[in-house]
Parts: sequence; structure tokens; C-alpha cells
Amino acid sequence: MRYRKGSIAINDARDIPLLLLIRDSRAITLQQLYEELFLRHLETSNNSAYWRLRRLVDKRLIEVLEEADTCGNPVYTITHRGLSLLESKGHSLLSLGSFSRSVIQESEIPHMTELNSIRIAMLRSSKLVSWKSEMQIVSENLALFGDVSKDYDAEIVVKTTIGTARFALEFERTAKSASRYREIREMIDGDSRTNQVLYLTSAQELLFLLLQELRDTDTPIAFGLSADFKKDILEMPVIVPAKGKVQRMNLDEFLSTSEKPHCGSFEISKVTPAF
Repeated sequence: MRYRKGSIAINDARDIPLLLLIRDSRAITLQQLYEELFLRHLETSNNSAYWRLRRLVDKRLIEVLEEADTCGNPVYTITHRGLSLLESKGHSLLSLGSFSRSVIQESEIPHMTELNSIRIAMLRSSKLVSWKSEMQIVSENLALFGDVSKDYDAEIVVKTTIGTARFALEFERTAKSASRYREIREMIDGDSRTNQVLYLTSAQELLFLLLQELRDTDTPIAFGLSADFKKDILEMPVIVPAKGKVQRMNLDEFLSTSEKPHCGSFEISKVTPAF
């Protein structure tokens, strides 16, 4: 088949999954792309992956964020043109599309790249069944027209020692005000679809602040360090508030013993892998 000069032939099996990965990550480093594409069996060669990325950059479907400070590791994001292409292929989001004013702010880049590293660590461990990104969660929440739901950083299904379990993930990079944490407590408890929450942070001091501010929620919450999660996954140590005290256990134990919800969509069950 001949293509018009200057056009690009889109490979639905290779280009579209790559564009979706970059869109849902919002910002992702070149090294993270290499590893995730390999772990998902989408590319087996870094040279092949880089060639595909250069094609998409040349056609302005994705771009390199020049202002991102990641020690020389290029950071990629999708463009409005790339979002428009995905929409034409049936991959639309209410939360992020060709209509959006911007895809990502510079201040959000460290947060998004840390979430990528958490997801990649889970892929590497073979414990991850599915990962729903923040943009997918926000899109679903918008479609509910008023249902009180928190826009978590991710909703995850993992393999535990007793089956599979779902939980919501929040990564906290910086501290918020006491009034904002009060609002977050109300949102967590008002979200009937969420059964268990894992709060991760990179700093011990912030971990204790989170524990103090969010310990009184009715929804079971575990708190831990992102470095421990990336190293030990479900064996990571977590702190769990319970009846005015705190308990220490591993994440697998928390996910296996916390009270399960009345909502069937969040019960422990077999889940088909989906990214």
C-alpha cells in the first residue's frame, strides 16, 4: 500500500499500545518506556523501541518534555495530535483528550514518573493483574454524573496468597493542609466503590503525617514507603490504624484480611489482565 508523502502508517498492534501507555502515564522517561515495553512483550529491542518513538515524535504524535529534570533521561508525553489519533481509533477519555487545554504541568512530572516506577516494579514481580491509571479513573468518575468518588492515582488488582485483591493507590509527594486532608477523609469514606487504600510516600516524616491525618477513616488504609514497595511489593511493611491503635504487618496480610466491601465490583475475584 502506498502512503501520501509525509503521512505515517500506524501499526495498531505496536503504535497504539505505545501511545496509550504514554497517554495514561502522562509523563514517562525513555528508560521506563524501554522496560515497560519489554515487560509487556510489546518490544524486545531498545533500538526498535527508539525507532518507533522517533517516528511518533517526528509526526508530532508525542513529544519530549525539554523542561523535565531527570538527569539526562528524556521524558515523553502525548500531544493533542496524538490524543486525536487515539480518539479516531476508539480510545477516548473524558478526562484527557484533544479538547484538553494541556496534558501535563511541569510540577506534575516527578509525581508521574514515580508512579511509573511503582507500576514497573509490580510488572517485574509478576504480581500485577491490572492497573487503572488516574486519567482512566477520573474519566469513569466524570461519567457517573455526581457520584462521590475520589480520583486515586491508580486502582490496582494484584495476586495475593489467597487469590486476587483490588486496592486504590495514592502516592503523596508533598504535604497538604489539615483542611485538605479533612476533605480527603470525607472523599475516601464517601466513595462506596473503594474497599482498601494504600498510601505511599518517599519520606518517613510525611508517612507519619499521613498516618496522623488519615487514621480516622472508616475505609481500611495502609501506609508505607514507596522504596519498600518497589523492593518488596506485597511483602513490604505497612502501618495500619485500627481501633485507636496502629498495627504493623505486610501488605499481603492487609489485603487478605481487611473487611471486604458490599459492592461486588471490588470483591476478591479472578480478574482478566488489562492494561
